[in-house]
Amino acid sequence: MNQILSNKELHNYENLCLYFAYFREHKKLINNLINSNLTNLLLERCSEFFHSLFSGMVCNKSYPREIEKYVIEYIAGGYYKVLIEWAKNGMKESDNEMAKIIYSLIV
Repeated sequence: MNQILSNKELHNYENLCLYFAYFREHKKLINNLINSNLTNLLLERCSEFFHSLFSGMVCNKSYPREIEKYVIEYIAGGYYKVLIEWAKNGMKESDNEMAKIIYSLIV
């Protein structure tokens, strides 16, 4: 995740690949959170991550500051739910396949 935050020049698709690669590397942790009904901790972390990242990188549209926080929460929730579903299904799709799915929704 730090790689995404440190390189603001990466494009959305590349960031998505890194996002899924990161969680694939931490598959055991994700599965333990799911099995323990503690995925809300992951949602909180995703939300913090997207607040750090946002600024025009998550989508091409700019929003007024008072609306931006809601947009970030909306996006974080979607990424979180996709991540959990992907993990529950055994992460069968590659990181690139998952990035393509999400990228097609945000462009």
